[in-house]
Amino acid sequence: QAIPSISTCSNNAIMCCFGRDRQPNDNNGNCADPIETNCRHADPADNSNLCWTDTDIATFSDPFTFPDKSEGPIHCHGLAWGDDDNSFLAQLRFNNFFYVSLYDHMYTRGYVEPTVDSDNIGMCDCVENMPVVSRADCTQVDATQAFTISFNDGRFTAAKSGEMDIEFNSCQGINPGNGDRKDNDLGSYVYRLNQEGKISNATMDGVFETLVGYESPNDNENEAACEYAYLQTYAEDYPDDVGGFKCPYQNVERLFRTEDNDPLTLEECQAKCYDTRFCEYFSLGVSERGDYKG
Repeated sequence: QAIPSISTCSNNAIMCCFGRDRQPNDNNGNCADPIETNCRHADPADNSNLCWTDTDIATFSDPFTFPDKSEGPIHCHGLAWGDDDNSFLAQLRFNNFFYVSLYDHMYTRGYVEPTVDSDNIGMCDCVENMPVVSRADCTQVDATQAFTISFNDGRFTAAKSGEMDIEFNSCQGINPGNGDRKDNDLGSYVYRLNQEGKISNATMDGVFETLVGYESPNDNENEAACEYAYLQTYAEDYPDDVGGFKCPYQNVERLFRTEDNDPLTLEECQAKCYDTRFCEYFSLGVSERGDYKG
């Protein structure tokens, strides 16, 4: 059964990026008992770097950048399939998506919520609709199905024999940077699909527009990849001075402040600044610490 919002992914890949860990005692993330105090704003295991986000704001056309891990720890994981609609990879892609998003991450690890509070950024989506990141982990489907082939009256017939066996394993890929084997990396798996003729160069390049650190899959942070991709996309240097650019505390120049733990989304905060006279910039707390968020 197709899922409408991700049924027509242009680049044959789906990715989830999680911003919070809500489950203790699973050896994943830093949520811990007692959850009332140690799991309020816990982080997932960090395996990627959020470079920037594009949002649909009529009054603000620039992307929001997140230099030097200013977004805090995030965890990205995806899946990909070839162009052959009859292959196991394509036919079982929604089973794989269920496994990645709901079982392996939400149920098993307690990972939830998108990387940024936003009206336009989902926790999971087609890879072309997700924020630009350095890399993502990856799960592939390995399936076997036995058939019985018969020849009667001059005709061959085939029928399934027994149940299909399905396993969900770390992707086995090829490092685009050096050609070596690289497992559990979405960019490397997409590169392998391309090298085996299962997806086109255009499809692969579309994925790499989101996974900008694809040539260095062992570098989770890879700030250099964010900087280079931003320069190629917008023809200007990657802003590196916004992470600590905060509104002055208890200063007459501060025009507004939201209440603690009553945050606005990124788009709502931008709109408030746009509608407030003399407002030139705003700061948004995306990495929660202590009692403050917003």
